[in-house]
Amino acid sequence: MTISGGRYEYCLPSSASLKYPHSHLYVKRIVSRLPPSQLHLSTPIRALETTPDGKVLLKTAGGKEELYDHVILACHSDTSLAILDGGEQTTPKEREILGSFGWNKNEAVLHCDTNVCARVQH
Repeated sequence: MTISGGRYEYCLPSSASLKYPHSHLYVKRIVSRLPPSQLHLSTPIRALETTPDGKVLLKTAGGKEELYDHVILACHSDTSLAILDGGEQTTPKEREILGSFGWNKNEAVLHCDTNVCARVQH
């Protein structure tokens, strides 16, 4: 999934950053219709496995395990691949697709000036 506007959409308005302090706008768009009890933002995931009955077992880095009907991994492809590999069930097709993305180096500037995002967009 790609959000129109690319990196410019990652600058959250201050009201959104208060509601979603650990996520970007694209994550907010994906999760906006899910109940808060089903969201695990900023939760490191160690592994994901499919159980024999078709459920998804999610294992956190903290050792917690939970079963779900479906899981959305809102992270980079290499992170998704590492999570799948942690469950030791990665299919050749998943490996092919998730391993096919190229990466670019991006320059990031850490600042606290909200006007910088507005200047960058114009």
